[in-house]
Amino acid sequence: MSFELPAPKREQVWAAASEADRDAAKRAADMINLHLAADPSNVGCWVAIRLSDGGSDGVVYDNAAPPLDPRHHAIRHQLHETQCAYFNLRPGGITRADALIFLRYNRMVYAAGGRLPKPPVNRMGTQVLRRMN
Repeated sequence: MSFELPAPKREQVWAAASEADRDAAKRAADMINLHLAADPSNVGCWVAIRLSDGGSDGVVYDNAAPPLDPRHHAIRHQLHETQCAYFNLRPGGITRADALIFLRYNRMVYAAGGRLPKPPVNRMGTQVLRRMN
């Protein structure tokens, strides 16, 4: 999933956000980036980020084997699937502004009664990572 916005637009979104939303985004970005800094082999794994405050249970979850959703382990360890956003750890981490957009997107999908689709996987069973330029 790509939610990359041009830098000026990201700054506008950040400036217009409430203090609570900015705090949640900071917390989420810090948690995601900490997992990547602590162990670079976490790339490709999943982190469950609470939509309420951007916090996490602090666990890095491995991909589930096909045909399960790769997020399966992260989802099943939460009280309710829709209380968290599931972030796939990628090289370079995430900015606070992008974490804000990611949290907002997940909140909107769940508030509308939707569910995020299962991420695509290739025939080898690994997740397909799209290059972001």
